[in-house]
Amino acid sequence: MKAKLVPLDGGNPIELGKPILLIGRQASCDLMLEHKTVSRVHCILVLREVDLVLRDLGSTNGCRVNGQRLTESCLLHNDVLAVGAFKYRVRLDEDSIDDAPAPAERRFDPGHTECMEGSSVSPPNGSHFSRPTNGLSSRDVRRPSE
Repeated sequence: MKAKLVPLDGGNPIELGKPILLIGRQASCDLMLEHKTVSRVHCILVLREVDLVLRDLGSTNGCRVNGQRLTESCLLHNDVLAVGAFKYRVRLDEDSIDDAPAPAERRFDPGHTECMEGSSVSPPNGSHFSRPTNGLSSRDVRRPSE
């Protein structure tokens, strides 16, 4: 599946070109967002065959999907994802949208760790993210107004 994040305040879309994308303020993150509302290691996005999963990694300000604070969620086409003060529209490729389960089947309930039956997402081991692999930084992303 292909996915991208489109900044709501303008800027270039961010293609999710790898299966796990670490987002945060730390230089070792795949997507580095330099802003006081973003934790050093804020969240991960896991791109799987038929879905895109968000997991907050204990950030101070949390992640929001369509305005609702969630610790884990399956992201759907056109969802609005907020990481700290940064807001993005989720875009999934057309083939994935047609094959995806219905929205009610894909949302996480608090305390649950499964997105689709029989699958789950675990927090990454820090050693997997020793260096950024796609070169994105906050210089590539427009800063939200403070």
